Amino acid sequence: MKAPLTATYGHGTENDFVILFDPDDENNLSSKQTAAICNRQSGIGADGLIRIIKRDGKWFMDYRNADGSLAEMCGNGIRVMARYLVDRGHQGAGIFSILTRDGAKYLSADLAGDISVNMGQVEVIDGEITAANNGKVWSGYNLNIGNPHAVVFVDSLDDVGDLKDPPVVRPKEEYPEGVNVEFVQFLENGELAMRVHERGSGETRSCGTGTCAVALAATLKKGMKLPAKWVINPPGGRLVVEIDPHSNATLTGPAVLIRDLDALIQRRDKPDPATFIGSGKVSELKSIVKSTGADTVVCDGELSPSQLRNLEDKVKVKVVDRTALILDIFAQHAKSKEGKAQVELAQMSYMLPRLRGWGDSLSRQAGGIGGRGPGETKIEVDRRRIRDKMSKLRREIGDMKVARDTKRQERKRNSIPSVAIAGYTNAGKSSLLNRLTNAGVLVQNALFATLDPTVRRSETSDGRTYTLTDTVGFVKHLPHDLIDAFKSTLEEVSGADVIVHVVDGSHPDPLGQIKAVRGVIADIGGGKIPEIIALNKADIADPEVIAQVLIQEPDAYLISVHSGVGIEKLIRAIESSLPRPRIEIRTVLPYERGDLVSQIHEHGEILSQEYLPEGTSLHAMVDGSLAHALEKYSVN
Repeated sequence: MKAPLTATYGHGTENDFVILFDPDDENNLSSKQTAAICNRQSGIGADGLIRIIKRDGKWFMDYRNADGSLAEMCGNGIRVMARYLVDRGHQGAGIFSILTRDGAKYLSADLAGDISVNMGQVEVIDGEITAANNGKVWSGYNLNIGNPHAVVFVDSLDDVGDLKDPPVVRPKEEYPEGVNVEFVQFLENGELAMRVHERGSGETRSCGTGTCAVALAATLKKGMKLPAKWVINPPGGRLVVEIDPHSNATLTGPAVLIRDLDALIQRRDKPDPATFIGSGKVSELKSIVKSTGADTVVCDGELSPSQLRNLEDKVKVKVVDRTALILDIFAQHAKSKEGKAQVELAQMSYMLPRLRGWGDSLSRQAGGIGGRGPGETKIEVDRRRIRDKMSKLRREIGDMKVARDTKRQERKRNSIPSVAIAGYTNAGKSSLLNRLTNAGVLVQNALFATLDPTVRRSETSDGRTYTLTDTVGFVKHLPHDLIDAFKSTLEEVSGADVIVHVVDGSHPDPLGQIKAVRGVIADIGGGKIPEIIALNKADIADPEVIAQVLIQEPDAYLISVHSGVGIEKLIRAIESSLPRPRIEIRTVLPYERGDLVSQIHEHGEILSQEYLPEGTSLHAMVDGSLAHALEKYSVN
């Protein structure tokens, strides 16, 4: 067991960081742990993580990108670290140095105001590069300041478009580990405006090393001589960069500490049966809750009703476990009547055994009638009402299930193969459906954005019809209450002919996601359905992580829904996996039976077709129901 880890949240021109003060180097976080902390949906949320270590009497900045990957240096991050050291009394104001993976950096930090840091030499790399985004291509400058940068100048930053995914920079071999891309616009007042996509983090509000690269590139672009000084305006604020005659850059700008955070680390063989965490940690947690004024404690695990009650009694605030949090997210995204009913049923199934009142407010009895003894307590009344409501919801969902089953059976009766798009939440399932069918389905960078299945029709290259269904996202340890409540929806997966399993290749642990999704699919009876792994976001994924996945899943298809890479190969794989009609027929159909000809084209496989005076001669493979309809027209 280790001591509590002190954490602080801060930013430099809105480039935000989680700072972990770990002078004795006791908490070397894994890339997976770092990514979880920096995740804006399920963690604290930040562009990066700074772990402050003391080595041989000198401060060292262990900087990690938001995806958990190591980085050599961060200009905004090192200023925020300096502000932390000075404000907390670990370092006196004035000039001092901080060690980084790019060497020692000297800073000037007073007790208040901006902080300056000598960023080192900005190197210009020979050779032409291009950067493409939003359907446009620009030539640019290839620079390095401990980490690589591609700087391009544009007439307007509005031309750049969305920077959620990385721009395509060529030649790609110049950047084996990715590149930061800065888009720059000259302003009328002589200053510069900038947007940036940082490798491992996406579009950020600012980038310190990026502004230094931009300053030298702007000097070259204008044909100016060094030294030079530029005011640069990323979305997060205003920075000043000075370049000396030897291309050394000094970056000056603000650094702000927003709030302190707290982390408690405990390693146990199994959860405490009474309070999930040990009694000592419960006491520490109670102190943190009291000192921070927190009104909710979120536990990334499923608490039993007694653990939930005991923890709430100890810490005196609301406690929410993993299941309750997932249910709350589901409730926010449910749009259809069926989706809302399913979520409400799951919430009530979860809530019923955990129903309680504070003090004795729910334990008072209502008076009995006649000689029938005491009446119900308030909590018993609430439980009965919940059970009644659950029964009503089950009936409503059952009625809606009939309609869904009818549509599904109609597709089966017409021998229309079905493909279910499944995968971990936020892997890109809806985006893939849009790419394959132009369905126009809502796409959000959010957990569980899809709750209501979307079924769309598509065609193979030889004209056969099949359906594609976008389904609810899965997570590891998906609560059984959700599996039960969403049974009719999940049957779109268990009843499919093929499952396209979409995996987020940029996630730190895609193999863990694959395992979790396969577990849920097996739970709902789909474990034997043919599966195609589509490794999405391959263009921004860590090559080493991709290689590990391909060792375990050699038949996976590398794709990028955003750029279209690999989509054609995936489509061919889907088509070849669809069940094929098995009955061979030879028939001559009168020209007035064009409807049957259309059905053969739509649901069968044409081997040959010829137009004769008496009608259309067809040699084809069809299913049983269509073969029966064609019997009277069959020929030897």
